[in-house]
Amino acid sequence: MAGANEKAWVRLRRVEIRELAHQIGDHALRLNRIWPTSGEGRAVKAACERLIRRLEVAHVGSLPEMVKEFQYIDHELSTLSENLFFVTEIGGITPKDGRFKGRSLASFLESYSLLARKFISEKVSNVSESIPISPVTFSRIETLIPEQKFGPAKFFVHNGRLHLLHTQDHAANPNRLSLQMARDEIINISSSVEDEVRLSNADPRIAYAISDMRDRLVARQNIMQLGISSMAFDSLCDAAADELPALVSARLKGFSLALKSYVGQFKEWEQFCETAAAANMVEGDPEIIIQIATELAEKLEGTPTDLVDREIPKTLRMMTEAIGNPRKLFKARSVGRF
Repeated sequence: MAGANEKAWVRLRRVEIRELAHQIGDHALRLNRIWPTSGEGRAVKAACERLIRRLEVAHVGSLPEMVKEFQYIDHELSTLSENLFFVTEIGGITPKDGRFKGRSLASFLESYSLLARKFISEKVSNVSESIPISPVTFSRIETLIPEQKFGPAKFFVHNGRLHLLHTQDHAANPNRLSLQMARDEIINISSSVEDEVRLSNADPRIAYAISDMRDRLVARQNIMQLGISSMAFDSLCDAAADELPALVSARLKGFSLALKSYVGQFKEWEQFCETAAAANMVEGDPEIIIQIATELAEKLEGTPTDLVDREIPKTLRMMTEAIGNPRKLFKARSVGRF
């Protein structure tokens, strides 16, 4: 059973997170006039309402129930953090008074999400009967993850499973509505380009790649992952140029250019490009990194899905594309600024 002090701590965190959900939901409602047709604005409000209803229950219960509660909290906070409407319109808002004054709502959301994960990781070994754990213990898996530096992907362990960490991204462009409109237009362009590629009888993998990039945009994928994916996609466009009619090839390259321009508006991607361009590598380093990343991706692909999220080996393979084409990092950064 959980101690009295622990229960009091949990109650206080629940009150704070419920208040945060109220604030985010209220801001989403005030901005309903600019809710995108794709539904992200309504999704923010709905996630906040679910979280509030769940946290209005006063009973805290046993330790296993507490862990499940924080799992739910982490799930809903992650849903919000990956919502592009929250990222572009609400996350940057800094309240001037109250509990959350002085910092952006996105930073508070991230803090509580990390707090929830920390609570789960500390308590999960005590509630193994309620949470399925693999033979490789949770604590052992967690110790295998080194301290993480700034980069295109970060990882965390949740319920004994290795996941990609999705973080908030903030656009450098102050015109957030324009950014949302650009994303919607790129999604529309991708559909017409995919249709043209399919009618051209080209390699079906090209059309699949276009569909995959569109799905990433629709799913509001973390901008670092989207940036790496866009670089791999650009290489595919180069390889497919001779196989497609000139007009279709031009449309495909235009779609790729639009993707890079969109990604270039985000500060984290710009910082990553600058860091990569300034990396002090010697001859042979990129080849070694590519070999290691490729071997790691292969091993992770052979690992059961209940231990490793399939996004991880896929992301590693995309990162090897970026390492193998360092000039594209500079090109992507330049296109974004243009």
